Amino acid sequence: MGNLKFGWIEKYQQWLINTTDDKGVDDVMRSSCARIVEKNGNTYWAFDTRDGIEKVRGFLIAFGYEEFIVGALGGKAQASYSVGAPRTAGVGVREMAPKQKDDAWGAGGAEPLGGLEKTYTVVEIAKRIKGVVDRHLNGSFWIRGEVSDYKSRNGHIYFSLLEDIEPSEKPKDTRNVYQIKVCIWRNQYDLIMRSLGGKIEIKDGVKVRLHGKINAYEVQSTISISVDAIDPHFAEGEFIKRRTEIYRQLEAKGIHEQNLKLPMPLIPLRIALFSNTTAAGYDDFMTMFRESGYPYRITLFPVALQGREVESSFREMFSRLEAMGIEKFDVGVIVRGGGSVTDLSYFNNLYIAEWVARSPLKFLIGIGHNRDYTVLDMIGYRLKTPTEVSIVLNYCLDEQVRRCEELSATIETALRTAHESLVGRIERAALKLANVTSQELRKHELYLSSLCGMLDKTVQKRIVEGVGACERLRDRLKNEVLTACRLRNEYMSRLSQQLSLALESRKKEEEKRISEIVTRFDMVFHHRMSIEMSKIEKLQATIDSLDPRSLLAKGFAFVTKSDGKVLRSAGEVSCDEVVDIHLIDGKVSAVVTNSENDDRR
Repeated sequence: MGNLKFGWIEKYQQWLINTTDDKGVDDVMRSSCARIVEKNGNTYWAFDTRDGIEKVRGFLIAFGYEEFIVGALGGKAQASYSVGAPRTAGVGVREMAPKQKDDAWGAGGAEPLGGLEKTYTVVEIAKRIKGVVDRHLNGSFWIRGEVSDYKSRNGHIYFSLLEDIEPSEKPKDTRNVYQIKVCIWRNQYDLIMRSLGGKIEIKDGVKVRLHGKINAYEVQSTISISVDAIDPHFAEGEFIKRRTEIYRQLEAKGIHEQNLKLPMPLIPLRIALFSNTTAAGYDDFMTMFRESGYPYRITLFPVALQGREVESSFREMFSRLEAMGIEKFDVGVIVRGGGSVTDLSYFNNLYIAEWVARSPLKFLIGIGHNRDYTVLDMIGYRLKTPTEVSIVLNYCLDEQVRRCEELSATIETALRTAHESLVGRIERAALKLANVTSQELRKHELYLSSLCGMLDKTVQKRIVEGVGACERLRDRLKNEVLTACRLRNEYMSRLSQQLSLALESRKKEEEKRISEIVTRFDMVFHHRMSIEMSKIEKLQATIDSLDPRSLLAKGFAFVTKSDGKVLRSAGEVSCDEVVDIHLIDGKVSAVVTNSENDDRR
């Protein structure tokens, strides 16, 4: 609105009103006043009649001018009329410079309804109020405010439109809140709702911009605004404004992308769900999970999804989540089933947004609105619908399953390749071992044969040496005996006959001693020969046991398949297959009629 200036000009006995840059006021002025001068961009109007003043006053009341001054024709007193007092649509009067007695209908010596001492009836006052409203407040206008006390009766809508001009930090129960009654008739409501296309839903707490006119009801002496249109863009503008304000506050704190940048968990099975079982998107969300076949563990934190209880319910559920332990969950989800801009506006909440932004839990937002989005959509992982949230979570698990299947296939291929390689290595090692074993066997056979030959030669040599030593010992003993005999004979011959008996006795003793020596030598020789022969027999037994022909000679046999490979297990042969049975003196071909595995092995 333009600025308004009022002045009293005694010369003309008229009230002047000065207006600037307000075409609405100019329109009223042209119909009720005479423009008398334009100066410095200001236009001054003169009122020739009380009706002109009343009409302009009504216009100013309807369009929210806080205060204006009017004076009666021919009078000197001035009265200030305050518009929009709390919980009333009437006009208050206060005396500024009283020179004469005033009443509620004029100032100075004017007589608006007759004599100053007249007493009016309730009906007269009520009709007077209605007449003033009908004459001077009959134009339509736009008005904005907050919806309160919303009611619907017989299809008609009734509520109060509030404006709180007190400081926000002042307690609500002590603040003065301006309000005016509003009604939307049933036929008009249907037209308005169709024109809005569901963009706005009227309910308590919603801020709206309405178009209508004032109606006065003389029986109750009340006025209300009858609405014929609702601005669909006002709520959207407020919605975007609030969303932007909150996002900038988060941005100033440096947390606006903190949750958005958190990585998606690889296996998001433990879900903290913030929703309500009555929400339109809840059933769709849960159905997708039930049909997925994955073992989700969904914990529901029931919250209000619209209305003034949204913040308090989220506060309570966030506290419950912290008490349970955020680390026990993989992902947080906030879902609802769409709604109007007014419904979504409750999610433009600084506390909820800041908690989600700072949370170490990755949040997925599925509020369910394609065009309009909240500040939660900006700071979290935004998805259009609750169904898309479940699809994304299922996709994460599908992707992990696919990766596991690919890894399993890779491992299976690697194991198969390794198995084939290992089987080949084992077969080559077995063949090599067979060759080495055969070579070693032949080598040991030659060694044992050589050892036997060497042993025979050694034994023969030792026997010959022993016999030669015995013969030499005998010869020596014989020579010694002969020498001793000769010496003894010589000695005896020199001795007397007395020594004859002693010499004879000594001879016998010596002969006995020689006999014992010979006997002992024979015993030692035979014992040594027995030991050596025992060793030779053991070596021969070892050689015989290592000879495969000895096993075949005992009745054992080995079986080979048609390709010459040795048959080691019953599982390596099938029925009707021809095999060769190798015996000590040849081989026999046979046809397999039955094959059974021994479970004891």
